[in-house]
Amino acid sequence: MKESKRQTLFALSIPLLCLASCGGKDPVSSESGAGPDSSSADFVRVEDDRALSDAEFTRANLVGYDEHGRFIQRGDSSTGKKLGLFYFLWHGSHETGIYDNTKIEAELPGATLDPDAGAISPVDAFHYWGEPLYGYYSSSDPFVLTRHAELLTNAGIQYLLFDATNGFEYMGAALALCKAFQKFSDQGFSVPKIAWYSNTHSNNVIDKLYDSFYSQDLYKDLWFMVDGKPFTVARTSTWSDEQYAKYTSFFTVQEAQWPDDPANLSEGFPWQDFDFPQNNFDALGGTISVSSAQAPGLNMADPNSALGRSYDHTKGINGDESFVLGKNFETEWETAFHPDPDETGEVNNVFMTGWNEWMAIKQNRNGVINFCDQYNEEYSRDMEMERGILGDSAYLQMARNGKKWLYSEGKHYAYQTKTIDLDEENAWDGVKTTYVDFAGDAMQRDFKKSPISTAERYVDSSARNDITSVKVTHDAESLYFRIEADQTITSPEEGDSKWMNLFLNSFTEGSEKFGKNFDYRLNASRDQNKVSVEKYSSGSWTKMGEASYRLKGNVLQISLPLSLIGKSEEECHISFKVTDNVTASEDIMDYYVTGDSAPIGRLSYEYGY
Repeated sequence: MKESKRQTLFALSIPLLCLASCGGKDPVSSESGAGPDSSSADFVRVEDDRALSDAEFTRANLVGYDEHGRFIQRGDSSTGKKLGLFYFLWHGSHETGIYDNTKIEAELPGATLDPDAGAISPVDAFHYWGEPLYGYYSSSDPFVLTRHAELLTNAGIQYLLFDATNGFEYMGAALALCKAFQKFSDQGFSVPKIAWYSNTHSNNVIDKLYDSFYSQDLYKDLWFMVDGKPFTVARTSTWSDEQYAKYTSFFTVQEAQWPDDPANLSEGFPWQDFDFPQNNFDALGGTISVSSAQAPGLNMADPNSALGRSYDHTKGINGDESFVLGKNFETEWETAFHPDPDETGEVNNVFMTGWNEWMAIKQNRNGVINFCDQYNEEYSRDMEMERGILGDSAYLQMARNGKKWLYSEGKHYAYQTKTIDLDEENAWDGVKTTYVDFAGDAMQRDFKKSPISTAERYVDSSARNDITSVKVTHDAESLYFRIEADQTITSPEEGDSKWMNLFLNSFTEGSEKFGKNFDYRLNASRDQNKVSVEKYSSGSWTKMGEASYRLKGNVLQISLPLSLIGKSEEECHISFKVTDNVTASEDIMDYYVTGDSAPIGRLSYEYGY
């Protein structure tokens, strides 16, 4: 076994410059993935006998439409499959300035591909393909890491492989991430487990990982374990015999598989695949790579060889439709969902590239500019949200396919109806329908931007009330919500339209939706024991009724007449989210950033499907 592991040719030293490789109408349709509304189908509700924790129940019932009308469906039970993601810890370690190709090209077309562009786009400097939604952040920023923990947990990511392929393990950033993830793991959330993927100087990297992390038993609950041992991907041909004996005993090791090398199906682990359909590697019971773009010519800035986000593998062309729709990613996912039993075989693990690489070095290769891994909005691989045309489309696309991969189709479960007296102390006893949010995610931000050369900081003090759970039930007349925060909820100030808002999606076909998801908003205004109920129409909110509310300590209760949203006791299918102090409340993207949103961003909790 040792010789077969070591037979891979010694990896050439790959330099740092080539790091990971050289409102609207609501369209409810089967194509969007929404499926039939519970009011329009003939079915029998069944008892829910699943033994789910509140966190598991919440994850199964996270839903939402993306900007393009594609629906993240509810789930029922686990399929037992695995889902991983390439994650990058390098922000704040190498950048000497902020050079954003998308912005540079808008200001001075052609500059990014000009070797003589000068200060606006210098050669040998890291360039971003676009601006992340959280800014040009450091990988040690607790605010960003907390958001990542939420986003990736909600997307169902089970493990992260940290990119150490350039010979750096980025331990400081890794420990900062582990601290953020551990906090939510301790609350019962299934946060992603962690491991490292090394390649260049893998012999040095594995020593550092073992000595400074694994041998110290740091964050052991977060280790991604396979066959009872921590998992790692490495280039073992760089290891000494002593290292090989030591680390194959301690780790479950897979070989680093580069996309332009012959596929080592029995021992390799791919971070990207230039073949289509993708190769199925033996690791983890059948592993394929799913990526949002590829660069077989090892230059993302060359549209003649790079396969962009719009590339359709079934047609072999770029640009058949808008790159924002991610046709490349969709067709790669089809290999996982519909593998050829003879050619591909059973797939049990999807590893996606990637989350947050964001950068590549501008290289001058004999007068031709090369961006090895990332170039612009179309020719880039990241799924993290962009402050630009991509927005959250790639993230929600990842979450939608991940949900379909990890869960069997949702069932129509029987309602647990109950009448709630908002003034009764124990009114909610026995109500099981509970959705939980991350305690500690409503946090202040004050951290340095990524470039080494700057002292500029990102500061955000909008966090106020930290929403941690919501219970829901209904009866023949009303829909009831019990919203809990981690501490005493602030009293509403006069005219505060952003205090503890409740957004609803009635799933009424053809109705106009804020952020493509919500046609009702509660509590933008209030008077004594009543809060406003507004409907979204013509791009704005209009008051059309009132609901009752009570505020006591860290609990806010709301009783909403079903008639106001066109629901009944027999048909009460909605989704909802609770938010507090979202600064730019008219912009759905700000629900990922400021204040607190339960759940984060465009997502919502589904009730009564």
